[in-house]
Amino acid sequence: MNLVMCCTPIGKEDTYHLELRYAILAALFFKRSYPNSKIFVLTTPDADIPESYSSLFETIIFDFRKHPFAIARQLAYKYFLESNYFVKETIFTGCDVIFCKPVDTIEAEASLAMTYRYHLSQPYCSDLFYVPLAKKDAGISFLNRVAERMFWMPAETQGGWADQICLAIEIGHMEDHFFNGKKQNSPRMSDFKLFPGDEYLFTPNDFFSSIKSDHAGSQIKDCTNSRDMLNLLHSKYVIHFKGARKDLMFIFAKLCEMTGHIGIDYKNMGISREDLFKLY
Repeated sequence: MNLVMCCTPIGKEDTYHLELRYAILAALFFKRSYPNSKIFVLTTPDADIPESYSSLFETIIFDFRKHPFAIARQLAYKYFLESNYFVKETIFTGCDVIFCKPVDTIEAEASLAMTYRYHLSQPYCSDLFYVPLAKKDAGISFLNRVAERMFWMPAETQGGWADQICLAIEIGHMEDHFFNGKKQNSPRMSDFKLFPGDEYLFTPNDFFSSIKSDHAGSQIKDCTNSRDMLNLLHSKYVIHFKGARKDLMFIFAKLCEMTGHIGIDYKNMGISREDLFKLY
């Protein structure tokens, strides 16, 4: 299994060195689950990435500035699938995503796959998109259709959640009773599997569960202390530290290092522990 992330300096030119820390942590945890994996970071030609980080991931250049990021990301994924880099089953994620253990159940399906949550307009998330090697053409076609839909949207939408909305259209909307925390099939695509985000792309203290009956219309505070956070390492496959929860990714990683669940070779990476966790 290989991993692909996008980490660009667009809009963060002065703080890109801080943004890269997410990619570092994501890569470290993915290597913990998949020691023989290759990890790739898609970024812009002007991205200043220290050579020492090459011990963790390989950089691939793509012109992200040509389109709004939501569209560019889908096109970058497509670019990867069309390239010679795609030689093994691959998961595409955001840099704020941590793997706790191998996603064997997703791999076993040998299908394109994403996760779902109970959200009537944005039920699917492109921060975990699985493409088996045998489904290369299907993956390229899917990403192309999603991008084409996004090009038809107003500029205001393209700069926001256009990808989530277009994924919902392309994959199809499930009926409410299918939001039950179990594996599902895409309503529109015969060979596309949907896995519950509660396990496979869990977000701490989120508003949206994969189970409709658990939706309360308010924030679910399921991680309120260090013990709750550390327990996620054993109870979840993948964790998504999205939005306001991004800082929790560093807390989680630091807890895992302190308890011996992950080791970090600061010398070879060329970054100190203080710089990696300096906010904490």
